[in-house]
Amino acid sequence: MKKIPRKFIFLFIFLGIFILCIPIYYVTMYFNTKVDVKEQFAVTENVRTLSYSNLNDYKINLNCLYFDVTDDYAARYEISISDEKLSGTIVDNKMTVKAALASNWIAKDAFKSSTNYSIDLTSENNKKTLTISDIEIFANHTNILLPFPKPTLYILVTYSLKKSGVTTKYNDIISYPYGSYNIATGGYN
Repeated sequence: MKKIPRKFIFLFIFLGIFILCIPIYYVTMYFNTKVDVKEQFAVTENVRTLSYSNLNDYKINLNCLYFDVTDDYAARYEISISDEKLSGTIVDNKMTVKAALASNWIAKDAFKSSTNYSIDLTSENNKKTLTISDIEIFANHTNILLPFPKPTLYILVTYSLKKSGVTTKYNDIISYPYGSYNIATGGYN
């Protein structure tokens, strides 16, 4: 049996440590930069986290009017809601919406949101324009071996539903990955 030269043993040890450090680095970075959207929205009761594709109780029409991460650092979205599928009555015929952009892998504070807006469901023009400002944190960032993580749009919809005489408040967080909606002006190149 041939003996392995010492220089190869040190090389294997060095490569083993190097290969082991890469996943440790990325796992640590992910957990240090993970954005907890529920915590950032400060909602705790009756929270449902939904994807735009499996939203069954009501319908949201979303248009991105403007998305700029180079000069203005702002995004503007137009939102309207239709409650035709809800099994119950919306209290005061109003839903509150708030939009936010968030992304893991960038920084712990990679969360920027708009103010709360109330949508009157009985109004003919039930559209609201939500603006998210100061989004320069979402300018292109690069990580070693990782592509730039484009931010996900989150819409917080808060409403109270009266069913069988019982009123329950709901907080739905609906996610729209970047690229799942059309952007009229701007966006990433």
